Amino acid sequence: MPQFSLIRAVFAVTAVIAMVAGCAAANVDPGRAASAAPSATPWASDQPALDALASAPARSVAPTGPAATAAMGTPPPQGPHATAHVGSLAIACPDEPWPGLESNPPLAKDVVIKAVVRCEPVQRTYSSLGEWSVQLAEVANHGFDELVAALHEPSQKAPPNQACPDIGYVIPWFVLVTADGEAARAAIPTGTCGKPHADATKALQSLPFEVVDAVRVRQLRSPESIASGCEQRFKDMVAIEGARASAGSKGGSVADLASVPSSVLACLYQVAGAGVPEGELIKGVTVTGESAADIASGAEIANSIPSGCVDADRFVVVAAAGSIGYVEVGACNRLLTPDGRLGTASAALVATLESVLQGS
Repeated sequence: MPQFSLIRAVFAVTAVIAMVAGCAAANVDPGRAASAAPSATPWASDQPALDALASAPARSVAPTGPAATAAMGTPPPQGPHATAHVGSLAIACPDEPWPGLESNPPLAKDVVIKAVVRCEPVQRTYSSLGEWSVQLAEVANHGFDELVAALHEPSQKAPPNQACPDIGYVIPWFVLVTADGEAARAAIPTGTCGKPHADATKALQSLPFEVVDAVRVRQLRSPESIASGCEQRFKDMVAIEGARASAGSKGGSVADLASVPSSVLACLYQVAGAGVPEGELIKGVTVTGESAADIASGAEIANSIPSGCVDADRFVVVAAAGSIGYVEVGACNRLLTPDGRLGTASAALVATLESVLQGS
């Protein structure tokens, strides 16, 4: 059974390449992972990684242009979509991730453009609300000549038998508003392997956009997550591994640790939702001194699992020195040690965790 190490990640699950100002840049929105490569030794040493984890500021993606100053102070309202109003048109931004441009027709030669609407997803942190994905709707009312000229350029087709890299190109979602007051989508011309023309992407990004609407789409991290350093969501690895193990299995114990960390990060999660068991953060606390040593030592002792165990509604992730263990709170109080042994936690460990998480 593998060991587990705590790693940070952000939401969604796909890495794409964004074309900004004519240059390819990696735009990665990774899924949040609950386990990783094995650590060398559980609680190996007092590494500074734990302190960095507990005090790390919220992650933020720096936007470009007017988005850099929009929706930064006062939180915008929560909603599904930002909307731009141009004349009588109401143009709502789409769901993320943005739909592609491949199916859009080329821009017709006789179309006159009077506005361009762009949608941009950014991340914002608000002191009372935590970190959020914010959707911005932006409008440009002039300066379209270079963009229109670039959109009229023909796309290039790949020669027969030419191999192309398996790359997905993404540019900001935009809509053209015509002089007739209609909304039109237009294809970005591409090269032989589907790469968007640099002139078109540069012209789009260079337009004088103004933010006209902003909404908070979904919360990425709560204030508790930011303050404690705990991840907002975590997979319930005890439930996952418990489903694979047979009742009455015995994990064995470790009685004498080579090194006990002086700091432990304890994060309490409430299991919610269907599918893969996952917990939502309730509370997190950094434990030091004797209680930290008791938790680290207790997380290494895996007692035998009685028959008839069911999944608990809550579990604690215990993190120290780059390694983690899992302790259920309730039901059989099962435990998954940092080196991957499944068993049950001692009553003393559960009591200590409940005490520090309650602040007593």
